[in-house]
Amino acid sequence: MRVYFARHGESEANVLKIFANTPESPYGLTDKGRDQAAALAESLAGEGIVHAFASPLKRAQQTAQIVCGRLGIPFATRDALREFGVGNHEGSCDLAAWAEYKEVEEAWLTGGNRQARIGGGECYDDISDRFLPFMVALAECYGDSDDRILLIGHGGTFACMLPQLLTNIEMSFAQGHPLRPASFIKADYEGGKYVCLQWTDTVLEPVTSG
Repeated sequence: MRVYFARHGESEANVLKIFANTPESPYGLTDKGRDQAAALAESLAGEGIVHAFASPLKRAQQTAQIVCGRLGIPFATRDALREFGVGNHEGSCDLAAWAEYKEVEEAWLTGGNRQARIGGGECYDDISDRFLPFMVALAECYGDSDDRILLIGHGGTFACMLPQLLTNIEMSFAQGHPLRPASFIKADYEGGKYVCLQWTDTVLEPVTSG
């Protein structure tokens, strides 16, 4: 099984610097974001993708509609792929809220405090508790096949979770290589584990045993 983790295209919330992390958020793709989604579809056109899943957030749904429409495949919505909740900061563009976001993210990724919460929203373990079981279920369903699967989600959730999931990716690497809008990561599931083959523009060296 091969999996492609793709971030959505540029959104109105990205441009306005607004927290828009719930399915009820009205902010969708910008014109640039739609063009990025079309370019993502072109990049994936020769990969043989047969299944696709997307976050329920509007920007991810619109990206999936464009990408999957061009690939000629359906997609299903999965809550496991949504961006992490920011509690009472939802809808805010306040600089203090963004400062808290950076502090909590630092606590999660380098400080070892997985119970910290942004605006009373989700903590790191909350994200893990919905994302990792989904990836386990995906492996149970498709792991022994040659199927290629597209997951359309968000930069924050992927940055937090993929170093846990991908055996050859360190947290420091993920922090130093953030996902641009409509960029993707390629990974194989082999021998009971997920291994990264390509992180956006960076091709990883083959993993060898022994």
